[in-house]
Amino acid sequence: IPKRRFGDAVGAAYFVAVQKGYFAAEGLDVELVFAGGGTATPALMSGTIDGSASGAAALSAILRGAPLRVVLVFTESPAYQVWAQPDIHSLADLKGKSVGVNTRGDTFEIAMRLALQAAGISPDSVGYTPVGFGSQVSAAFDSGALAAAVITSGNVIQMRELGQFKNAHMIADFYGKVHMPWNAFALSEKVLYGDPVLAKKMLRAIVKGARYMKVFKSEAITMTEKYQKAINLKADQADFSEFLSELTPDWTVGNELIVSD
Repeated sequence: IPKRRFGDAVGAAYFVAVQKGYFAAEGLDVELVFAGGGTATPALMSGTIDGSASGAAALSAILRGAPLRVVLVFTESPAYQVWAQPDIHSLADLKGKSVGVNTRGDTFEIAMRLALQAAGISPDSVGYTPVGFGSQVSAAFDSGALAAAVITSGNVIQMRELGQFKNAHMIADFYGKVHMPWNAFALSEKVLYGDPVLAKKMLRAIVKGARYMKVFKSEAITMTEKYQKAINLKADQADFSEFLSELTPDWTVGNELIVSD
């Protein structure tokens, strides 16, 4: 199950499901492969992996005819922000400039495109540069190679405490304004329809992990931190509280969002 490495909490249900033995209880020996949506979705399409936590990137592929399905949605609005250089004051100022995302075609790029479109700006008027996370983002930004970067609030806290990203300022906050299956789980049609027993086992384990993280916050944070290269308790707690407040009631979204997608 590909899942990006986050300073925030969006991967908690998967991490909990592994460490609490929920996958094992289903007879599944799960390996978590960390990758952005631009990498995870092609792997899902090829059958290299069995499931992907990059639901929005999978949706983009579905709209182009890929035999994939989004089967669970944790949150329907991305907790992403756009942080820019001092001379950039709005999304309109980014025309003809480069914006950092994790990988091409991932949720960061998709969210940015939706935000630009909503602002009446052509999504193709901006360049998208894959720069990864954390120190990779700050290195590219601080060097002046990027006019802005799409990033999570937790990563901003981490970088600022490390003395990075000092000249950046926020010009846009996507939460509540951009709507998409941001944190979601996707399967291939081959698995969903060809091996529905496997699909149910994976989903059952993930839902158990999600229920646990809602009740046992501190324990879920500890489990999540085991998968991080750099631990920042302040950022993790802030992101986790925000994430829990954004969860969909039953891991699905309403018809309005489905129709618009």
